[in-house]
Amino acid sequence: MQVRPGQAAGTEPIHPAYLFAHMTHQDYSRLYYAVSRDGLHWTELNQGKRVYDDYRGRPDICKGHDGRYYLVGNRNDSAPDINFWVTGKTIRIASSASLLGPCSEPSPPVSPNFREAPTLIPSPDGKVWYLYYEQYPGVSYGLSVAGDLKGPWYQISGYTFFSDWDKYSLPAKVRHGCMIPITRSEYDALVERYKWDRDRDARLRSITPQGQAGRP
Repeated sequence: MQVRPGQAAGTEPIHPAYLFAHMTHQDYSRLYYAVSRDGLHWTELNQGKRVYDDYRGRPDICKGHDGRYYLVGNRNDSAPDINFWVTGKTIRIASSASLLGPCSEPSPPVSPNFREAPTLIPSPDGKVWYLYYEQYPGVSYGLSVAGDLKGPWYQISGYTFFSDWDKYSLPAKVRHGCMIPITRSEYDALVERYKWDRDRDARLRSITPQGQAGRP
């Protein structure tokens, strides 16, 4: 497996940027944004503050046929919602030609046990899939990569707080969320609207709980 699978080296990427709508460990069920240019290294926006105070839920975003983005959530854990169960909290894949189904039978597990909240994005060159998921109960994000949704899937090293080992990085303490490809102009507009504090980001990347250099 390549060090950076799916990157568009020397060519114009099919997917030039990504948005990660997520909550945090400290502020569960509230909405935060992070962005990425390569689908592997993510930077928080809005100085790590909420982007919309009225939102509650576990964010999930899709783009409709009308070109608008739709964000779903729930008011609280007791609110009516759709539940999907797999044994042992593993990630499985079901597919359909239509957003409304019918869907295929779920695949065999594509992740180790005790993984949840999956989010799937294509790589910048469009040839590889990045599958992120929350590793429970460790409460950190894991990443698996495959050239085809049918697999095989390979786990990628990251989120270790040791930059020499990490093949990807995320803002500290992110929880359940949804990643989607966005255009470069949408990326630029988000960075301008929510102000990426580059100095603060550099400071955070140099600090770990053990005081060692590395990524958050």
